[in-house]
Amino acid sequence: MTECSCFRCTKELCEREPLAEDQLLLGVVDPRMNRMFLCSECGNKRCPHAADHRNLCTRSNAPGQPGSLYADQSIGRQSDDAAQVTTAAPGRPENA
Repeated sequence: MTECSCFRCTKELCEREPLAEDQLLLGVVDPRMNRMFLCSECGNKRCPHAADHRNLCTRSNAPGQPGSLYADQSIGRQSDDAAQVTTAAPGRPENA
C-alpha cells in the first residue's frame, strides 16, 4: 500500500497511482480507500492522526476533534426541525 496508512497519504497515493477501472470496486471505488482509517499510534478512528500523520495523536476517540475525519459529527444527522417534519399521504393535504 503506502509507507503511511493515514487517510491523507492513502488518498494522495490513489490520486498519484490510479487503478485501472477493472480493479475498482463497482468500477468506481478504489479498494485502498474502502476501509476504516485508524491512528497508527493509538488505534482510534476519531484521532486526528488517523486523518493526517502530521496531526498529533490525541489518544482519544472523542467525537468532534479538530483534524479528525469525524470532526463534523452533524453530517448525516437530521436537525430537530427536519426530524419533526411529517409528510401527508400522496394526494392528500397534510392537515386533512
